[in-house]
Amino acid sequence: MLDLSSQFFLTEAVLGQPTALSCVSQLQELNQYVPVSVHSGPLDEEFLSKFT
Repeated sequence: MLDLSSQFFLTEAVLGQPTALSCVSQLQELNQYVPVSVHSGPLDEEFLSKFT
């Protein structure tokens, strides 16, 4: 990550970690009624078919 100034939920402490894993807890705090989860696998047809 080259520029943390454009990343609202990331700090220098999480550099080197996957972005989604680093900010999931802060995103969940925005609205406790919306479930937030992280998908760290490939975005293939099998995964995307769950949303169509």
